[in-house]
Amino acid sequence: MNFHESMDFELRMKNFNRLTPKNEMLAVMSDAYAKLYHKNYDVVFAKMCFYTNDFQTKFHKKIARKKKLLFWR
Repeated sequence: MNFHESMDFELRMKNFNRLTPKNEMLAVMSDAYAKLYHKNYDVVFAKMCFYTNDFQTKFHKKIARKKKLLFWR
C-alpha cells in the first residue's frame, strides 16, 4: 500500500468525499476539522460539500448507466 507522506488541504478534503452525502453530518465533521486545523469553517464546509457532491453525482450516473445497459437482468 502507498500512503501519503504529507497531505495538502485539497487532498484532505477530497479524502472525505465517500463518507456521507448528508449535509448535517458534513457540517459536524467540518466544524471539528476546522477547530483541529485552525481553518475557517465556511471554507472547510464548502470544500467538503463540493467533493462529496461531485462523488455522489458520478456515483449515481454510474448506477443509472448500469441500469440502462443491464436492463434485461
